[in-house]
Amino acid sequence: MATRTLASCFSIAMTVAASMASAACLATGEAGPGAATAVAPDATHVSWDLRMPKDAPVVVNGVVSFDTAGTGGGSMLYAGGIAGLLVGIAVHGAIESAAKKEQKVKLQEAANQVLAPYRDVLDGFRNRALMQDAMAKQPFGDDKKLVEDAQGAGSDWIVDTAPTFLITQDQHAFIIDNAITVYAPSAPKVPVYQNIVHAVSRARPGDTAAFWLENQGLQLKQEFADLYAMSIDVALLAIADGPKDNGSPFRTIR
Repeated sequence: MATRTLASCFSIAMTVAASMASAACLATGEAGPGAATAVAPDATHVSWDLRMPKDAPVVVNGVVSFDTAGTGGGSMLYAGGIAGLLVGIAVHGAIESAAKKEQKVKLQEAANQVLAPYRDVLDGFRNRALMQDAMAKQPFGDDKKLVEDAQGAGSDWIVDTAPTFLITQDQHAFIIDNAITVYAPSAPKVPVYQNIVHAVSRARPGDTAAFWLENQGLQLKQEFADLYAMSIDVALLAIADGPKDNGSPFRTIR
């Protein structure tokens, strides 16, 4: 099993999602609304299971900026008094929202052109293979295993994930946004931790496409597995590390 430290591979920014209170309640022993309480585990010796979703291709997109989405629209004149103004604003808002959504789709489609050289590899790269590769890289836990989606938690902690990978437009780095939910053995239906971990690989200069596609994409798959494994490391350490200041929703680990 590979041995890694948080400082060895990546710069990781952990983005705390809306249910940050659940994670804080886990460490403090105070139950927030709808949150389960449990004793924070020792990340080194905890028994945990990584629950596999229904098998599907790994989700990969090109990095895109949506800053220009929704811009460029013309002004609209309203008539008919206050009532007409309110209806006009509502209709205008719906039109603007639909136009912005359409622009975002087009921007993402354009950004995804960067995936073209990798398409043959990515089309055959599935979540099950990603998770199997990542489990071999996990340094934490005395007993850890992959379990099927419908399998019960038993006496282990359960980790659910929903990873999305991004490839930068220069193809020098990969990014993961991994939505991670953790359930304690004492409350297998109510999450005690629910965060999004955002991790960026170190940039690799040179002829990147040729490097990533060697040996049927082995380097690309291993880099994805490293990012995925590291994101779970961050989540387990965050739970074991105890409560954080809720007024600071972003934390960087180097």
